[in-house]
Amino acid sequence: MAAQGKRAALYVERRFVELCERAGFEKPVELGEEINLLFQGALLLPQVYGDSSPFVSAKRAIVALLEAADGPVASGRPPDRS
Repeated sequence: MAAQGKRAALYVERRFVELCERAGFEKPVELGEEINLLFQGALLLPQVYGDSSPFVSAKRAIVALLEAADGPVASGRPPDRS
């Protein structure tokens, strides 16, 4: 069971990294890993708290990360649509 959870978390992290690469962010691996950490925490904490409020906090944090990241929006480059 733990191995399956680890595989799933790594799969999600790879998808976030790929999305950051496609969007043209300067440090896609670092950004994808940070987004994954927030996402995984948002998945876990509702089980602890019994509500989905951690997703709201995670969304705000991810928006702040994206706005602070050196990517297509910050640099004026259009996102890669390939």
